[in-house]
Amino acid sequence: MEHYLPEIYWHDRKALLSIVTTSTQREVRIWSFDFENVGDSRNRAGLAVNFIANLEGHRGPVNIARFSPNGEILASGDCEGFIVESDEIDAIPPNKENWVRMKQSVRHDYDVCWLCWSPDSSQIATVSNDESIIVYNVLLGARSWTVKNFRSFPNGIVWDPRGKYIVTMSTDRKLDILSAAKGIKLRTISSIDLPQSGVRIFHFYVYKLFHDDQMMAFARVADFSPCGELLVAPSGHLEVGGSNIYASYIFRRSDFLNHYFLLVKCFQKVNNLTIINYNFIIFSIIMIIIYYNFFRLPYRVVWAIMTKDSVSLYDSQSKLPFAYIDNIHYNSLSDVVWSYDGRVLLITSLEGYCNLHKFEWDICFLEEEKAISETTRSTPERLKSEIRTPKKSAESHTLFKYLKKFDPSNETIIESNECELIKELVLN
Repeated sequence: MEHYLPEIYWHDRKALLSIVTTSTQREVRIWSFDFENVGDSRNRAGLAVNFIANLEGHRGPVNIARFSPNGEILASGDCEGFIVESDEIDAIPPNKENWVRMKQSVRHDYDVCWLCWSPDSSQIATVSNDESIIVYNVLLGARSWTVKNFRSFPNGIVWDPRGKYIVTMSTDRKLDILSAAKGIKLRTISSIDLPQSGVRIFHFYVYKLFHDDQMMAFARVADFSPCGELLVAPSGHLEVGGSNIYASYIFRRSDFLNHYFLLVKCFQKVNNLTIINYNFIIFSIIMIIIYYNFFRLPYRVVWAIMTKDSVSLYDSQSKLPFAYIDNIHYNSLSDVVWSYDGRVLLITSLEGYCNLHKFEWDICFLEEEKAISETTRSTPERLKSEIRTPKKSAESHTLFKYLKKFDPSNETIIESNECELIKELVLN
């Protein structure tokens, strides 16, 4: 992995709020970058950054901007509640590319916190701190559906790559799974129901899964793997026996609508997991460690987890991160995203700089969707065989065994940097 920090004030020293790039200024700037053959002093490829276009039309600071999956339309949302779609035209531009406002489709009453595109680039889903969700059809120029009074400050939304679900997170400690077609709420995940026992730490048997609104973060964004099999959710927080366990939760697709999720990765001292972003590429299994394949997928997916000041990189083949990025900015990190070829990770911060991390993957890509065997999909037949029957004994419950360590009467000492795996949780 090679690290680049170009000395560019991307928005005139204003804080970068997203990539492609937005800031507290009322505009969106489009950039291109390339790695030149001429090496630098450390014998690595040189980084060339070029300004492409400047998009205006917003009435306040721009919080979020995202290209459509087909790369033809750019959607951006601002603090005045406006969503602006821009597309490229062939007219002779004052800039290298001429991007003009295509339409100003919908408006929230307050800030647009986050947006996402449907897999076919036809619709946009947005959330706002006016407690609403809007799905807008860009091709038809009309709203598909709207849900008002949805949650207290929903500030993260992601669209299932298979088009079936929309997943949101909000500051009222809830993760919601909705039908992408109609906006019907299919499942709300907020707490775990633990078995009652005589252990002193279990004064209550319902524990909240996510951090409350005291977590200082603009967004809480879950993300799907490109195959749609896994969903990773940030901002996990379990309060147990006076101890705080911070986590990211990983759900299998087959477990969305039943009572289980299979894995929690907990981090002591890390209390601000905010954004998850998957690499767009599906990789081949690393044959050297094929004997250890944590999720039993016939391929490998990679994702980044951003906190206030660091980024950790995980894959589906291992239970621990394979890379950790820290001490790259003085101010808080604001966004993280992968390039579409999967080789560059971009990180922005509130101080106005942008970091690029280049990867040379020494493994093969699975370049075609058909390379993913249909047998790995969550069909009803496989779902029946995969769901495990919970044990009736409270003492045999995996989470029970873990939390028992926090019982004051237990002499077991927990290391501050211990990483625990909780493999079977019963959701409320």
